[in-house]
Amino acid sequence: WVRVIFVPACGGLIVSVLNAARNAVSEASYSAKAALGSVLKALAACVTLGTGNSLGPEGPSVEIGSSIAKEIHSLLDKNPQTKLSLLAAGSAAGISSGFNAAVAGCFFAVESVLWPSSPADSSVSLTNTTSMVILSAVIASVISEVGLGSEPAFKVPEYDFRSPGELPLYLLLGLLCGLVSLAFSKLTSYLLGVVDNLNKDVGIPKPVFPIVGGLTVGVIALAYPEILYWGFDNVDLLLESRPFVKGLSGDLLFQLVAVKIIATSLCRAFGLVGGYYAPSLFIGAATGMAY
Repeated sequence: WVRVIFVPACGGLIVSVLNAARNAVSEASYSAKAALGSVLKALAACVTLGTGNSLGPEGPSVEIGSSIAKEIHSLLDKNPQTKLSLLAAGSAAGISSGFNAAVAGCFFAVESVLWPSSPADSSVSLTNTTSMVILSAVIASVISEVGLGSEPAFKVPEYDFRSPGELPLYLLLGLLCGLVSLAFSKLTSYLLGVVDNLNKDVGIPKPVFPIVGGLTVGVIALAYPEILYWGFDNVDLLLESRPFVKGLSGDLLFQLVAVKIIATSLCRAFGLVGGYYAPSLFIGAATGMAY
């Protein structure tokens, strides 16, 4: 039990040091921030996930890709009109390499980077931008397959659709997942406000929070080890569960939904570094299997 508690807490300690170093670099100069800020944040994400804290790798993957794109723009091309195109290409490459999903990387770049752009950026050539996004996503995916293999992130068991009468049940499941997602978002926002108040009003220094977050995750993991980050192995565990047959029971699955939401919100609010995609998959899979 000592290892379960203190490994995430040690991860929080290292993240605190890396966050402090990143803040110091940011205050030093813009060039130092551009050169080292993203590297330190990527290291913090590696430590967060490597010590089992309840976040995911997709946020850092996008940030690494976009940071590389910014560096390329600053070194090779000072034209401000191409900056958005390079950012979109870098973001697509980050998603594509992180999840071996070139198409998803392209759609992410279009929806999250290009679509919200201001009218001032409308002069960017759509043809050139699209070709850059597709090319970077495909190349990143190929390199990822060469280095990491092409196995799917998790194995989805075979399910059969037996009757159209099941459709209303799926509608209710969608509504339930929407409510769960809303609770997740609201809790994260609330805890971010609590941490900010503790820092400003009570005077608790920011470096303390990642340590407390990791320690809290470790304590929760004593009762619910499934909430720790295992890659996608814990999602496989959920997909293989059959309530009343094998695997995790229905009531335990509902408990895991609540506990995973709490653990992930705590990690995010307390300054640990990572994304929401992997935790969201776990929460969605647990909700569906419990339903």
